[in-house]
Amino acid sequence: MGRPTVPTQWTRYLLNKPVTGRITELITRQEAWLDLGAEHGILKDMVLNAKTSMFNIKYLPVKVESVEKGRCRIRCEYMDMGYELAVGEIVSSRFHE
Repeated sequence: MGRPTVPTQWTRYLLNKPVTGRITELITRQEAWLDLGAEHGILKDMVLNAKTSMFNIKYLPVKVESVEKGRCRIRCEYMDMGYELAVGEIVSSRFHE
């Protein structure tokens, strides 16, 4: 399976390999720091997947709000569904089966 074909301006968002990290610190119930950053290829506005067992689904999307060398700030837009981020939660650039 190869890389998808996307417009040129979006190719920088395609990582060479999947990355997986953990939430290290909560900012609010829907914002947190993740131990992945620029050195891992993370860019502002990327959408990653937070692992969850809530709502009978495996993953919820989180958006990268800001990026530093070794960490990034993420935000979950699903607070109205009762979902909350948690320290130690796994976040990945892809879905895992």
